[in-house]
Amino acid sequence: LDSGMHRVGLHPDDYQAAYRRLLASGKVAKIVLMSHFARADELDCPRSVEQLALFEQARQGLVAEVSLRNSPAVLGWPQVPSDWVRPGIMLYGATPFEQAQALAAQLKPVMSLESTVISVRELPAGEPVGY
Repeated sequence: LDSGMHRVGLHPDDYQAAYRRLLASGKVAKIVLMSHFARADELDCPRSVEQLALFEQARQGLVAEVSLRNSPAVLGWPQVPSDWVRPGIMLYGATPFEQAQALAAQLKPVMSLESTVISVRELPAGEPVGY
């Protein structure tokens, strides 16, 4: 559901009909109702509350698992229903909240990437470098 992020997702007016079409098709094993908060990392921003209300209205009467919680919603929005979470930036050991350094110290990355430097070049200023 596009509840306010405005990247992808169904328009709220089309949500119920799309759910019913998917359910009736017999070709979908599982339907998960999903949206994404645009500004959940701003805890005092009313936009997330508005998005949650729009999501609840659009899914009224639909029976399916829900995925709403991104990293900020996992940490800062306990009232948000969610069967699935999408922790995003938390997977890298970082907090989505600028002032939450104590929290950041508790988060640990789930992976690391290591490499070896294979080349160092000196180039004149302004020289283009390709990838």
